[in-house]
Amino acid sequence: MSKFFGKTISWREMMSSNSYASKPPAPTMEIYSGSVFAGKEAVDGTYVSVFNADWQGAPISKTPGLVENGRWSVVVDYPPTDGDHVYAEARAVVDGEPGPWSASSPKYTVGNSPFLPTPVMPNITLYSTAYFSGNEGTPDTSIVVKNASKDDAPVAKDSVDVSNGIWQLYADTPAAVGDEIYAVATQLAGPDSYGGTTSKSQSYTVTDPAVPVPPTIQSSRTSTIFGTSLPKTSVTMTVQEPNGWTRTSPPIAVSDRKWSVDIGAQLPLGTTISATASYSSGAPSDPYIVQVGARSSPPVWVEAVGTNSVSGRGSVDGQKILGWRLSDGKKIVDYPLSPRQDHFLAYYQDGQTLSKGDLLYLVSTSPNPVNMSPYNIKPEGYLGP
Repeated sequence: MSKFFGKTISWREMMSSNSYASKPPAPTMEIYSGSVFAGKEAVDGTYVSVFNADWQGAPISKTPGLVENGRWSVVVDYPPTDGDHVYAEARAVVDGEPGPWSASSPKYTVGNSPFLPTPVMPNITLYSTAYFSGNEGTPDTSIVVKNASKDDAPVAKDSVDVSNGIWQLYADTPAAVGDEIYAVATQLAGPDSYGGTTSKSQSYTVTDPAVPVPPTIQSSRTSTIFGTSLPKTSVTMTVQEPNGWTRTSPPIAVSDRKWSVDIGAQLPLGTTISATASYSSGAPSDPYIVQVGARSSPPVWVEAVGTNSVSGRGSVDGQKILGWRLSDGKKIVDYPLSPRQDHFLAYYQDGQTLSKGDLLYLVSTSPNPVNMSPYNIKPEGYLGP
């Protein structure tokens, strides 16, 4: 209980509102131990708070949990003790005004949550603004990355599953350089229930690699040239026609990992198009190159990606295998296949290594004309079928 203008009122009354929003149904709780409580609620877009009945109905979290796909979770800021009784309530927010509380869920006894044990704490090994990867030691878990500098908002709409102890995630809402981010792991308990959830991993300060991997060029035979690139990059395109006439575009903005530019007319056969990508204050990537009208080189068939080497198969005489490390955009594979050689084992250049959680972006390229294949992207530790 608390004093408010001389009147003794409950925590719940202090959090009430005069909004005309309708009451949602009462939520249910599935996880009620550890550092994250979670459950179900029928109405997406509503918010759920958890209260400690043994602490005069005080909330256990500063921030309510948003309901998405019928699920909610809250990070515990004021931990209840085992044996305390907790309950959940939901409410809508309309035009910034919170509506009335739903009916209360049943009361749950803290420490008796009948779900799987908490996974080990995940690590984050790569944490640029738009790509995150790391390690998790518990099998059958999923990972969410949250931005502590943006009210703990997730950087991606969906969680990602851990595979062979490694997870990797592209951001839907990229973080800014200097933001503090952390990861949460949840054990997968089946389609109708959750496992336990870790506490926050340690916090990591977001950085951007100085150079991105090269962008792609996906279309070169129309007046609109387009391709893909990493988030928060811009692309510069250079066109060299067979007569030697060369022109370079101003930086092209990347939106939703895509870029395009209308050049006004279809380019003649034999024109070489190269594209580089860069972050706002960084150097350009290596170029991605195609030739208009030339047959695209087939993608690399990858068998295994290790700390020091990559192996796989080529399919064209004279093919060259190129590969870039995502963490810093550095080319670490430059391996020419000899005539009639199909299988290759390429050690990374200059003794370079690929860290656990990093990705290798591989292309094959034909010798004449130079024409790069689509990427084959694999993580360190990949072992093919």
